[in-house]
Amino acid sequence: MRSILVVASVVLSLVGVSPLAAQACACGGFVGDQKVQVRQETAIVELAPGRETVTMQFAAETTATRAAWVMPVPGPADLSLGNAEAFTYLADFTKPSYEDVRGPSGGGGAKAAAAAPGAAVEVTQQVDIGPYSTAQLTGTDSTAVAQWLSTNGFSLPPTLATGLAPYLSEGWSLTAVRLTAGQGNLRGNLPPLKITFATSSPVYPMRLSGQATSPQALRLYVLADHRMDATSPVPGWTMDLYFAGRDTTRNTYVTRYDGTYPDPARITQDIKFTKAPTDNPHKTVLTRYVPNTGSEAPSMTWLFVAGIAVLIAILITGAITAYTHRRRLNKN
Repeated sequence: MRSILVVASVVLSLVGVSPLAAQACACGGFVGDQKVQVRQETAIVELAPGRETVTMQFAAETTATRAAWVMPVPGPADLSLGNAEAFTYLADFTKPSYEDVRGPSGGGGAKAAAAAPGAAVEVTQQVDIGPYSTAQLTGTDSTAVAQWLSTNGFSLPPTLATGLAPYLSEGWSLTAVRLTAGQGNLRGNLPPLKITFATSSPVYPMRLSGQATSPQALRLYVLADHRMDATSPVPGWTMDLYFAGRDTTRNTYVTRYDGTYPDPARITQDIKFTKAPTDNPHKTVLTRYVPNTGSEAPSMTWLFVAGIAVLIAILITGAITAYTHRRRLNKN
């Protein structure tokens, strides 16, 4: 796929400040002035013919006051703020059903998912989007990209810079966005960001996650005309389907995948989406263990046992009474 290198970043404003440290997250590199651990990455992927929109929401655990996010995309990107309420709506729409099982102690919960550009880099656009500052650049190789980022305040680890090379060689773009905390730190849910780009092959980039040093948690809501299948970022694995069903209110089909990757080094592929053979719905059912307490009404099992005991007592009493009556008759 033909594309320019797109970097959306506030790096232009960081000349002369201390470099940032990079960590990998499920979609790429999450960079902060201190270590940043992304607890949960959630994305809404909206698919239309020849076009894809990814809205990202991160839950970060960090004391950093500056952070940036790096993500490869297969073409030039349009950036805008996303709608946080969409994540709340989809979480409720795809919530599981519960099956209650009573036990003596409650079980254990649920079971189940601006430096001057060099010859290889040219700044094409700079724009602020809400709390984010962005820039777009063109480039030809990962070395030039890493040098530009480093000159402008980023400090990419060699592994992450190396991880960008395959994307650039395939003609992909690189999107990086920086957020500076107004007050305090960046802990908690960060403002969602929407990225729209043209592509003939719907995809969610994951290969950079192989550079992560901690387990990765990912949730994907895929919105399309039909149910969508998804390939796994780990060869030989399958994606965990959590929900599939049509949303008649918003006139779209929702497919949700939840995944946890305890060994990120095994992530070597991007997630690719294709139309499923059918639009059959699916809903996850979780088991909840409910403890028995003295205040609860007796269960049907105990009522049955109690009934049998009463019946036996009646039969025994009747037998004793009949026996006593016969003995009295025999004496007379």
